[in-house]
Amino acid sequence: MHFSCRAIIIKDNKILLVHRKKKKDNETYREYYVVPGGKQELNESDEDTLKREIIEEIGIKIEPKQKILEFKSDYDDSIQKFYYCMYSDGEINTGNGPEFDNIKLGEIFKIEEIDKEELKSIKLVPEEIQEKLKSKILELFEK
Repeated sequence: MHFSCRAIIIKDNKILLVHRKKKKDNETYREYYVVPGGKQELNESDEDTLKREIIEEIGIKIEPKQKILEFKSDYDDSIQKFYYCMYSDGEINTGNGPEFDNIKLGEIFKIEEIDKEELKSIKLVPEEIQEKLKSKILELFEK
């Protein structure tokens, strides 16, 4: 089992999400959105994981504020922790982490700014908690 930390970042009344389009074995594609973040390294705090992953994936600095959701995923045997984070500094889509090394022709790994109305209709993973996660994010828009 491993731990992942994910950053719910609302900037200019939009949430920053990773738009993924991945090729499956049968040459079809799976397209979805995820909250940015990733796997926690050995002896790394949640806060350090969030800051490192967001610089790698998005290219910005954040300040983690509070954990809003935790989920045990049977899909990849992980505990995923979702944190509300404040944007601090930097330019979106300037990340250069290892996620970008494996992008193949036709695949997408892109940060998009999604408004709360669009959030309601997109496919957000993990699907098991999609509605609960969307509800928590929509609550944050009110803060």
